[in-house]
This record gives sequence, structure tokens and C-alpha cells, in this order.
Amino acid sequence: MQIKDFNPCVRFCSPIKITEDYPKALKAYDFRLFHVLEGGFTAVFDSKKITVSKGETLVFPPNTAYRILVDQYGYSNHIIVNFDFVSEHYGKAVHAPSDLDSFQENEIFSECSLPPFDKILYLRDTWSCTTVLKEMCFEKKSNHTYSQEMLSATLKKLLVELIRKEKSDQKPTNTGGAMLCMRIQDYIGDHLTSGVNNIAVAQKFGYHPYAINAIFKKNEGISIHAYITSKRMELAKELLLSTDLSVSEISEKCGFSSASYFSECFMKNEHIAPLNYRKNAR
Repeated sequence: MQIKDFNPCVRFCSPIKITEDYPKALKAYDFRLFHVLEGGFTAVFDSKKITVSKGETLVFPPNTAYRILVDQYGYSNHIIVNFDFVSEHYGKAVHAPSDLDSFQENEIFSECSLPPFDKILYLRDTWSCTTVLKEMCFEKKSNHTYSQEMLSATLKKLLVELIRKEKSDQKPTNTGGAMLCMRIQDYIGDHLTSGVNNIAVAQKFGYHPYAINAIFKKNEGISIHAYITSKRMELAKELLLSTDLSVSEISEKCGFSSASYFSECFMKNEHIAPLNYRKNAR
């Protein structure tokens, strides 16, 4: 299979919160994608353990034995997507994972030999997936006309972005700069609603604003200002979809200096006014 042949079927897409371990090994009949929103978990496979934290994504193919443990965090709030790469199985019932004794290999929906989805895939710093996956959950729940087609197209785009991310992560990087950028992203995430900006970031980490922005852009391919704006856009879209807050209230909660500047940024980035975005989604 090649990328051009992807026509994903989204069988399940929903936020899930777990507070207890799944100590018994299971196998799934389709692909599983986990994206952590809060907390985290440890996925235990035959040959390794992977701890998945906030903003990270784990994908593994069907017929993979796994266990989920939350002992390190106490809970995990994440989005799960069950999918396969072809649409021919659309409409078939969702198969819950089975324990190893009762798993039936002939019931597997489809397999994929295209790297990196032919193995367990773990990616850090996949914050851009959060808003996309939340929108997919909303689409799946709403069951609008052509929802499956919309979900398929959105998931295909997301999977291609994960392929790019995986290839990018394999390239040699400046370890010190990469670690600094991770700390910057965490700091921005923790202070997003309090008016964080380039100067505040530079002061926090003891750099000149131009110097720290150069390091960040070299490693992340985007300026600190653009990154902050993208994170605020993600939060704004989430609030527009999940609340009835006014534009002014959302602007304040997202750390924008004014409602007019928020509307200007939203139009520039999304090519639609905030309230029209909410109206179209509902």
C-alpha cells in the first residue's frame, strides 16, 4: 500500500478517561491511535514499555498485544481513534479488543505494510494533533451528512503529518536546542492564558529575545510568536466548539490583547470569523 491509496475508515473516535490499569493483555482488530490530553499512561508491549504523556501520540497496528497502566500518573485523559486504511469495512460493527486466548486473527479488518504504521509508532510533541482530533470527535458524535467522508479525509491528513513528524524526528538535531525548545513549549502551554510573549519567554530562560527565537525557529521551523498564536488558535477553536462564551470572553481566556485582535488573528489563520466558525460547526 502507498500513501495515495489511503482511504481511512474511522470506526471509533472519542475522548476517554481512565483511572485504573488494564493489567490483562489485549489485542485489537483494527489500528489504535492514542493521543494524551491530560495525565498519561504506560503502554506495555511484548518487547518494550512506552510512557505516553500530555501532547504525545501512540499508534499501533492490529494484532498487537498491549496493556495499559496509569500507575505513574493516576489517570489518563486521552482520545482514542480506531481505524483501518481502507473504506471497504465501513459500517461493520466495532470490535472491542479481545484477550489473547479469544482473539480471532481472521477477524482483523485490514493490515498495512507501509512504514511507519507497520510497527508501534510513538511520537512526542504532537500538540498540533489535539485540536484536529477534538474536531474529529465532534464530527463523529454529530453524525452529520458525509461525516464519514469528512473523518476519512481529516484522518488521512493527520496520518500524513505523523509520517512527516516521524521522518523529521529521525534527523540529527541539536540536543541542547531541542531540550530548550521542549521547555519553551511547556512554559507557553502553562502560561498561554496569561499573555505570554517572546519577551516573557526570553526572560524566563535567560536569553536575548532574538537569540532564543533563532534557536526555537531552527529546531521547530516556526517563530515563538507564531507558535504562541497557533496554540491560542487551537484553544480558541476548542472554546468556540465546546462553549457559548462570547468572542470577548474567548479572547481573554486565550490571552489575546483585545477581542478585535483575536478576531483579526482568527480570520487570518482560519479564513473565517470566529462566530461563523462556531455556527458552521454546529
